[in-house]
Amino acid sequence: MINPVWDKNMNTDSKSQTDSDNKWKDIPVYSVREDSENKFTVAGSGYFGLLLKSNLSTGFSWALKYNENPDAVQFVERADIEPGDEKDRRFGTGGFELFVFKSLRPGTSELKFIYARPWEKDKKPEKLIRIQILVELNAARLIL
Repeated sequence: MINPVWDKNMNTDSKSQTDSDNKWKDIPVYSVREDSENKFTVAGSGYFGLLLKSNLSTGFSWALKYNENPDAVQFVERADIEPGDEKDRRFGTGGFELFVFKSLRPGTSELKFIYARPWEKDKKPEKLIRIQILVELNAARLIL
């Protein structure tokens, strides 16, 4: 089931946010869960985001390690998202990482993300998440 998210807990107006974070605030964003199967259906020929919980202050971050079908789904950009208002943030609290993709044509693609410290090359990743993306032709965009 699709779980679009973008709410008051993700502040994109903060001074610490970048312009790249703000430019994606109007795209569909899907919350990725670590404890369940992640399958999302997206419209063809558009942008969408995948939101993963993280805590960059620990040195861990998410990385896209595998895209089964780059002809259907293409990685565009990654952005850090800090939750809440700046006054409510504390050092060491978690946030989110937003991965933006462009759906190019109908098809499916499995994406694999790892949560690791980039400099610890010989260590097993802390977490691994698989995400199934189904790109469907959006009938509303068809011109006959």
